[in-house]
Amino acid sequence: MSDVILQAGGVHKTYQLGRVQLPVLRGVSLSIARGEFVAIMGSSGSGKSTLLHILGALDVPDRGTVRFEGQDLFAGPASRRDGLRNATFGFVFQFYHLLPELDVLENVLVPCMVRRSVAGWIRARSEHRRDAARVLEQVGLSARLRHKPNELSGGERQRVAIARALANRPRVLLADEPTGNLDSATGREIMGLLGTLNRDGQTIVMVTHDPQVAAAAHRIVTLEDGRIRSGRG
Repeated sequence: MSDVILQAGGVHKTYQLGRVQLPVLRGVSLSIARGEFVAIMGSSGSGKSTLLHILGALDVPDRGTVRFEGQDLFAGPASRRDGLRNATFGFVFQFYHLLPELDVLENVLVPCMVRRSVAGWIRARSEHRRDAARVLEQVGLSARLRHKPNELSGGERQRVAIARALANRPRVLLADEPTGNLDSATGREIMGLLGTLNRDGQTIVMVTHDPQVAAAAHRIVTLEDGRIRSGRG
């Protein structure tokens, strides 16, 4: 796994809170190999979620670089970054962020709809629906396609969120506290699913505060006060 797919170099990020500047990342450098499963740990406020968001182009660093397959993620117009984010990265969050008015299948299709024009979506809709149904079968939800989020358990909602993240066949899956809103048994199920995806070749970068969850990863990187304190960067 020496082939680097995602690399941050000297990343700094500071937020302005009224008159106060809050440094969150202080020169973080980190390389992710293709097919690797990396856990980023740290206490609240250590910068781990900010780092994950910058790696996935959800946020922009003040200084430093992020490269995906050798290309500067933040070079060029914001529209280029938007396209890369939709096509390259899949995101899983602690609180699912499912659309309550859509059923399971429709929620998984949202990234595919965003990626295409109206005409392009109409032409490719059947193919995307088949792909979404396949991914939902992969995460064990083939019997729940027409259910709304409020009809699902917490673990099932997170599985939908994972399926949605996989809808555009991302090169990197970014998970921010994916078990943080789940009981321990359901959390183990979700980690088992992520482990299976990784063994099938999916690159995963995961933020967690739980050492037992982090233990599922190939490598653990610990942030403290916006700097990497342990684990290979």
